[in-house]
Parts: sequence; structure tokens; C-alpha cells
Amino acid sequence: MILRRIFLGNTSLNPRSDLEEVASKVGPWIRSTRREKHRLSEQGFSLVEVLVVIALFLVLAALTLGIGVDSVRRATVGSERTTFVQLLERARSRAMNNMGNVPHGVVVTPTDLVLFQGAVYSSTDPLNEVSPRSEGITITGPTDPVTVVFGQLSGVVASSQTGDLVLSNGEQTATIGINTAGRIDW
Repeated sequence: MILRRIFLGNTSLNPRSDLEEVASKVGPWIRSTRREKHRLSEQGFSLVEVLVVIALFLVLAALTLGIGVDSVRRATVGSERTTFVQLLERARSRAMNNMGNVPHGVVVTPTDLVLFQGAVYSSTDPLNEVSPRSEGITITGPTDPVTVVFGQLSGVVASSQTGDLVLSNGEQTATIGINTAGRIDW
């Protein structure tokens, strides 16, 4: 407004009228903004709205928790199977390479998976390699306790020790197959 007058050649400036003109244009806008702020400060969320939002969060949390627990159970059985297969493969490899000039095997005890040397497992042998088992997983097989011994140089397994080894936690199962040639299928 002031600038418009200067550019149009009207150089007479009246500060009082200029200020009144600005106030007349800006004043209603300032007052409406104050009213809106005041109105917004009086508003809020009702108890029902807050409870609905909390209920939605609880439903989402329950769904996420259910999915997570199932994934952990599945992963535990899979992890136990992987550990068992690795021990079986290591025992077979050592037997076929004739390490120590003895057969090698794996036995399942109530608390551990044990890689051992010799045709028979001895819990007192200091050369045993012990791997702790996961809790809540049962391992069943053709022998009790589950034992697999691989022959020297050939890696063959006695027919009484062949078949399926089943790992289970009651909900998930995994199977490892062993044949007389010492092949490990999983």
C-alpha cells in the first residue's frame, strides 16, 4: 500500500493513515487466528477415542506376538537339525579320512549331541566333542539312545543305525535320513 503510492507517484505519506490501513487489513486475520487457537485449545480427545486407539494397539501387538512365537519355535527345530547334521557330516568325514585309525560317530544324550571316536561311545573319553541340545526338542531314531557310527575309510553305517532321525518340539518336526552307505539326507 505504502509502496504502491510511492511507485504511482503519490509521495505524500501519512503514517497514521497508513498504519490504520494496514491494521484494517491485518486486524480481522489476527482476530480470527486467535479465535481458532482458542477454539482448538478447548477441544481434545474423548475417553472413547483414546480407548479405541489403545485397543487397536493391543490387537496389533497380540498379532505380532503370535507370529513371533511361532517363528521362534520353527527356528529352534531348524537350528537343532542343522547342528545335528553338521556333527553327522563331521563324524562321517573324519571316519572316511581315517582320523585316529578309528570309526567316528554321533550320539544323542538327554542334554547333548556328542561327536565321539571309536566304535562305541564312552562318556569319559576326553576327545568327545559336546554340543548342548535345545530344550524341549526330542530326537528319536532307530536306536535308543540315538547313535550313528560311520565306518573307517568307507563311511558306511550299520543297518541297525539307518533310517529316519526325527526332531520334534510337539508342533514342528524335522527329519534326517541316514542310509547304509552313510548318506545324510535332510
